[in-house]
Amino acid sequence: MILYHIVEQEKWLEASEGEGEDYEASSLVTEGFIHCSYSEQVIGTWNKVFDRRPGLWLLHINPALIEARIIDEDLYQMGEKFPHVYGPIPLRAVVKACPIEQFLN
Repeated sequence: MILYHIVEQEKWLEASEGEGEDYEASSLVTEGFIHCSYSEQVIGTWNKVFDRRPGLWLLHINPALIEARIIDEDLYQMGEKFPHVYGPIPLRAVVKACPIEQFLN
């Protein structure tokens, strides 16, 4: 099963082309985890959270390559559980990164 994470293109390129071995979203500092989605949740997240903003990328993540805890949670009482990664995501776990619009095709 693949996890998905929506990110601004610049932030992804900075992480993937930088010196580090991990990707860390700002939410890891502010909330203690990185927000992710399952495939059936991606479009809803893009609509609700990001207002279908262009210029965003979708990371396709292999959870088997992540050492941090991954917990399905409904923290905001939305009636739906989302995967949260409680630590950095190794760059090697990102099996694909592309503009989110490509996910629609």
